[in-house]
Amino acid sequence: MLTSIRKYTQSFVVKILALLLIASFAAWGVGDMIRVISSESSAAIKVGDIEVDGSVVAAQVQREIKRLRPVLGEQFGVEAAKAMGLVDSVVQRLVNDAALLAAARKLGVVISDDMVRDAIRSTPAFQGPGGFDRTKFQTLLYDNNYTEGGYIALVRGQMARNQLLHSFSV
Repeated sequence: MLTSIRKYTQSFVVKILALLLIASFAAWGVGDMIRVISSESSAAIKVGDIEVDGSVVAAQVQREIKRLRPVLGEQFGVEAAKAMGLVDSVVQRLVNDAALLAAARKLGVVISDDMVRDAIRSTPAFQGPGGFDRTKFQTLLYDNNYTEGGYIALVRGQMARNQLLHSFSV
């Protein structure tokens, strides 16, 4: 039986079919890799027109690890967070937030700079003896690995999502 299989695999037609099969798999696989390499977007998450960069996901995971270390111990790291499902939880939360933000944008929800400024200035964590304390604000942002622009964008997004959710609950 093996000799008859070997005899037929030596034919010209079988060699052409094998060559076509190999070429199709090569073109299919290489095409996918070229599309991945040439992709202009560095988004780890994309929901509608909202893109979340991989660095944002990593920063959120690190914040959660830092928040849980006092409870779970100093050895708690990324691998333990993955095992607990923390990374999946962070990604799911970011997907949900992006979906709500995309819906808010689609519905025309706009949060003005004045609204964002007032919300930040009224946050209790940023209050000092005489009201808003800019030094305390910058210190807390630094301690939590936020830039001022990133935090402002975060607050604006939260306000837009809250506005959207509030409109459904009324």
